[in-house]
Amino acid sequence: MLSGGRLGTNLVELGFIDLNTLGRYLARSMDLPLAIADRLEKADVVLVEKLGAEVANRHSAIPLGKEKNDPQAIGVVMVEPTDRRSVAAIEEKLGSRIQPYVAAELRLFYYLERYYGIRRRTRFTRAPKADDAGRAPTSRRERRSTQPFRGIKTPDAVSIAPRKERKERVGLAAERPPATVLMLDEATVLVDEAKGRDEIGDAVLRYTIGRFECSALFLVRNSNAIGWLAQAVGLGRASLERLNIPLGGASVFQFAHDSGKPYRGPAASPGHTHETELWNLFALDYEPRDLHVVPIHLEERVVNLLYAHALPGQVADDEDAKGLIQLAGRAEQAYRRILAETRVD
Repeated sequence: MLSGGRLGTNLVELGFIDLNTLGRYLARSMDLPLAIADRLEKADVVLVEKLGAEVANRHSAIPLGKEKNDPQAIGVVMVEPTDRRSVAAIEEKLGSRIQPYVAAELRLFYYLERYYGIRRRTRFTRAPKADDAGRAPTSRRERRSTQPFRGIKTPDAVSIAPRKERKERVGLAAERPPATVLMLDEATVLVDEAKGRDEIGDAVLRYTIGRFECSALFLVRNSNAIGWLAQAVGLGRASLERLNIPLGGASVFQFAHDSGKPYRGPAASPGHTHETELWNLFALDYEPRDLHVVPIHLEERVVNLLYAHALPGQVADDEDAKGLIQLAGRAEQAYRRILAETRVD
């Protein structure tokens, strides 16, 4: 079940507001300066190291640097900027007066992981099942991976259990039946003839089978990538509903969205917070290195993000990568056609 969480954070995760809007509201309500993403990106590494991971974790705080208008003070973004004890503890550690800053909780957690390796707190727990009693204890990573993501009950047809438990819990074959695999020209025809969004998404994901280990489609709304559909070896099709990745900070999703161009390579930041959210859903026991994120446009704005990654220790074939980009282009055309037909009707 879901266990707590700040109201603003919950609103962002549900897609009602974005991180920038939440940050501005918090700054106005507390009458404190806002730590924007650019300021957090350029945090003073010397001060970050001086504060240390232990204090940063205890007070959920990151030093930004000396204040331009007050060189004797250090700007520090905090989850609880009005907590006097936290302010005093940070001032003692840094040996200087601080100017508290405010930021959206999700954005601050992202940079805490990036600078200090502090993982974002898990806000949900899973009640033990009857058949778990005789099961050997699993690692911390595996326990987190088997929990319902964002508190949502997973569909009966799939599971997000660790790989070694999937066959027992789900009963799925290791590979999908060959009939579900599409060649590029076949997937293109299906996209071109699609009557709606779901048919487009289905054709695109079926193309990834056998070419990429995992793939996913996201809807872009209000500066967030909202989970839509996923495909993974051993899992088959799954819903990503309730998976909400903010398009802020450094991530492969942010790059593809902001640039409007395909991304290929490793995670965009050492902490790879947002990528890890998706990897946890797939219950991966490794960090993918060959990531692909392709934007799908409609009327000059990104409406979908197509994600895929290769098998561990491997890179995808260049032709397969080009196929993703080609299908994204055909999806754009299909969206325009469907929209035009809807307007005519």
